[in-house]
Amino acid sequence: MTIPTDDLIVDPLAIARLNSPEEASNYIRERVGQVREQLAKCPPPPTSQLNALEYIKWERRLLMLHGQAAGALMFAQAFGHIPIPLFKQLKNEILGAMLRRASDVQMGIR
Repeated sequence: MTIPTDDLIVDPLAIARLNSPEEASNYIRERVGQVREQLAKCPPPPTSQLNALEYIKWERRLLMLHGQAAGALMFAQAFGHIPIPLFKQLKNEILGAMLRRASDVQMGIR
């Protein structure tokens, strides 16, 4: 059971082709959307070895998608496609998606 990696790679050429801050922010928000989708697919807590393997696969994919979103954000800022205030806003969106999930777990909602 391998995870297809084609959708987990940040393509620097794709980011280099972005022409405006709007295109860059839409690209990054698309990546944040993938993180949110993966968060919504959370399996039940691991109570057996089989559940634990499923949970680990989910968690690793989530971390890869999170890293991809953060990497795309850093690439876009490094290439000068987005200004610093937009960088901070998008960074907060990425962190917010993860923190909301963590707070739901802490509060026992999920």
